[in-house]
Amino acid sequence: MIVSIFPSKDATLYEAAVSESVNTGIDEILEITKVISSSGTTQVSNTRALVAFDLNTVSKYFSDGVGSPNMKVGDDFEVGNDTRVSRSSGHEPDFFLNLFATEAKNIPINYHMSVAPVSESWDMGVGRHNNYPQTTEGVSWKYRDGENVGSRWNGPGVGKLRITGSWLDEPSASAQDTVFQSGLDFADGCYTGSIFYSGSAVTKSYQDSDDMRVSVSKSIALWFSGDSANNGLLISRMPNEENDAKRYGSLMYFSNETKTIYKPRLDLCWYDSTFDAGSLEALDVQNKDITVYLDNNYGTYETGSAPRFRVKGREKYPTKTFGTASAELEIKYLPSTTFYSLIDSKTKEIIIPFDINYTKVSCDSDGNYFDFRMQGLYPERRYEFKVKVVSGSNVNYYDTNQPFKIVR
Repeated sequence: MIVSIFPSKDATLYEAAVSESVNTGIDEILEITKVISSSGTTQVSNTRALVAFDLNTVSKYFSDGVGSPNMKVGDDFEVGNDTRVSRSSGHEPDFFLNLFATEAKNIPINYHMSVAPVSESWDMGVGRHNNYPQTTEGVSWKYRDGENVGSRWNGPGVGKLRITGSWLDEPSASAQDTVFQSGLDFADGCYTGSIFYSGSAVTKSYQDSDDMRVSVSKSIALWFSGDSANNGLLISRMPNEENDAKRYGSLMYFSNETKTIYKPRLDLCWYDSTFDAGSLEALDVQNKDITVYLDNNYGTYETGSAPRFRVKGREKYPTKTFGTASAELEIKYLPSTTFYSLIDSKTKEIIIPFDINYTKVSCDSDGNYFDFRMQGLYPERRYEFKVKVVSGSNVNYYDTNQPFKIVR
């Protein structure tokens, strides 16, 4: 099962002196870039992005055991070496942050991005980068909640935080490896550009791809455990890339305020497949030409609904036999290595990719099926499923050609 949720807030932080207090809470773009001098020897400024999600939406899927009676928050969810919430099935839920690029300029063939949990709260604000006069109420490179309130990025300040199995005082000299800051403005006792827990940061290398999809399960586990409040995620380049004198181009992603279908999203993924065909006969997918379709696509579904789709396969050219019932009505099951994917009917873009764990088709005595949550799909758009059937070395893909529409 894969369920998507959209951000509750986001913003870009600009390090440049003329923009360090500027709020961008309702910009339609999140920007990751670095500007250096024309000589290439002096760093001028970086930008970073903040994005946050309401985990109350996520928690209900665990507490309800949706699609998997074995999975609940508080059960073992194992992330890295830190056991938080898990399932008796042995499969771990995962969380992926997705950002979609609107523009990429002068990006290297290979580059790295960092995503880490933010350690302090922040106010999204209602500013735009190009507003005149500038909006300084809300989060910025210098302030967590606006110049008028004046709360700086100070670090946790009190208590201790459990990170990767050890307890560290923060902020202190010994915690510099754990709390990362720009390093340019700590003399006055305050950080800039947000602060985050590097012990739970993840980095990913990208090649020939401008969109971002990265697992943030370590951060989610930190929040669910109560070791840290959910203050969202910080997206940036690697520290060494922010501080060297090289140019890495500019990446611009759609923000939550975009009017397109490319909002950032958090994918909650868990294994919900069960397979017990009972007395059903297997469909010969290796030696026969088959067709695959959905038996119960009703064409229209409400946002937040959770239908069960029946996946059926049959031979395209069955051998004719004499009998009292049609051979086409006989239910035969597809193999346990059958998967589904969701695409946008208009753009043909993949919304949910095939996944060997999270989009695996189930089976019971009535045949193959999968449960699907409509949350995270855009109202008034049409979608359709594709099916992938793997049998031995044979891999076949089937278009169901059965679009459905999401309605409010």
